[in-house]
Amino acid sequence: KFTAENLTAMDTSLLRGRSSDPYLLVYQGDTLVGQTEVVLHNRNPEWDAILIPLLASQPVRLVCFDKDKFSADDLIGEAQLSVQELTKIGAEIVLYLGRKTAGTVTVTAVSQSLTHC
Repeated sequence: KFTAENLTAMDTSLLRGRSSDPYLLVYQGDTLVGQTEVVLHNRNPEWDAILIPLLASQPVRLVCFDKDKFSADDLIGEAQLSVQELTKIGAEIVLYLGRKTAGTVTVTAVSQSLTHC
């Protein structure tokens, strides 16, 4: 389970001001191994728990996007980390877009079952 804080606002609305509709993708190598739901209009989302099958020996890439209806989704930021970092409760993962900080994702719950390869 993940939460995020201070994600970069990718959308502007007269009603809601600046916000994003974020979701996370989790990759090992080029393989998508997990995806959260989209949380609408929120720069500090809390995502439901998801099942992520991980290989203990491969690094993880966490990618955060802003969902768009009428155009391609916008990249908010991403981070490279180890499986050990991703499975540590309370771990704070800083997302970057280029060299700029794009927000922080925190691991809030873990149910661990790793494949050791």
